[in-house]
Amino acid sequence: MCIQIKLKDIIEEMEIQFEESRSLLKIKTGEFVLITSEELRAAKDEKPFDIALIRYGNYG
Repeated sequence: MCIQIKLKDIIEEMEIQFEESRSLLKIKTGEFVLITSEELRAAKDEKPFDIALIRYGNYG
């Protein structure tokens, strides 16, 4: 199955990125996902992390 993505949507995602984040495209779904630099570092270090805690702080 081929997912079609509008160039306009890609440009919009690129425009809302900021220095500490990246927009990634899920090829299978056509969905964009915003990932922070902190999340990328944790993934590269292969350290376990809780995205909810990284994004929203200690909410418990």
